[in-house]
Amino acid sequence: MKARLVKERVESTQAKEWAAELLIAERAARCGDAARALAGTDRILAGDPSHLGALELRAKCQWQLNQHEPLLGTLRTMLTINPYEPGYHALMGSALQCLGRYGEAVQAYERAGDSPGCEEMLADLHAWQARLIAEMVATDETFRAHYRRDPRSACAAHGFRLPEVSTAPVIVGRSERVGLYTRPS
Repeated sequence: MKARLVKERVESTQAKEWAAELLIAERAARCGDAARALAGTDRILAGDPSHLGALELRAKCQWQLNQHEPLLGTLRTMLTINPYEPGYHALMGSALQCLGRYGEAVQAYERAGDSPGCEEMLADLHAWQARLIAEMVATDETFRAHYRRDPRSACAAHGFRLPEVSTAPVIVGRSERVGLYTRPS
């Protein structure tokens, strides 16, 4: 009984210390000192690697410091704890896009679902990829040859993922014409 009370008191004290450390780290982040805030989250996460408040602040600071590779690790931990948070998936998509991992970014944005701004981010990413592919077709002979043979394979080989495109006939009024449209996801 006494051992249990001691354990509870230690855990309560530790939780209070982490809460205070998190407040200090949040204040540092608000004041623009992301490095100091990261140091605070390091201390919290050393004792509790699943402390979601510290992980979220860490992710925010890593984003501000353009630490995209470490940010991916932080986000993976956060998604292990809460895989249904669309904001985590959206931030993952943005970090992957910054790293040039466009296909993975598309998947992350798609997992974010109806998260605010995600539809626009996904549309922008598709447009960005299309411009990069057009530039590669114009300037890279090897890519151009591969693209002529199999566009989907050429794009996948370079990490691109574009929406499905169909050339099925589209009925407009009484006439039929071929149109390009993307398949809704």
